[in-house]
Amino acid sequence: PNSALVAARHAHLGKFITPQELSRYLESADLAVKSEMGITYSPLNDQFSLSRTDLGVNYMMVAEKPAA
Repeated sequence: PNSALVAARHAHLGKFITPQELSRYLESADLAVKSEMGITYSPLNDQFSLSRTDLGVNYMMVAEKPAA
């Protein structure tokens, strides 16, 4: 839902790296994705929250280099 609103307002949305693209980049650098989390904002409550399912706009990832 939030990503549709952003897409409608921002013509350059295609320039952003998707979570899938970032995962591929990290894996090609021999890093393993350990966690990914979306960041959502509710204007009704004026609160940010973390989401395990909504990675559509704002997200973060944790990756680590596997032990040799």
